[in-house]
Amino acid sequence: MTLLAQDSSGGLQAKMRNGAWTDVSPHDGGLVINFGKLLEYWTAGQVRATEQCVLSPSKERFSIPFFYAPRLDAEIAPLPLPGDKPFEPFPYADHVWASLPKFRRLFRPSPVCGAR
Repeated sequence: MTLLAQDSSGGLQAKMRNGAWTDVSPHDGGLVINFGKLLEYWTAGQVRATEQCVLSPSKERFSIPFFYAPRLDAEIAPLPLPGDKPFEPFPYADHVWASLPKFRRLFRPSPVCGAR
């Protein structure tokens, strides 16, 4: 889960289910909560992950997100949800390790957001 405090700077976009990017309206003092792929996997898709990006505004901007995640040695096991397909439990570190290539791509310049 990611918590993002907002101000009037704007620039935050979220990816819709149809693949289009949409602006997230800024609200001073607002809080945006995004769910990650692990939570989507853990809940068998009942909670959807939020793909997001930030377009750089014409003024200087600072973003300091807070990521809430389990300890690396935490065991991720299936939740007892109706219709859920069970999976083999795994350590959270395995998920983090598998995500590293994505993090490397995020920090290289690329057109991942919608254009303005």
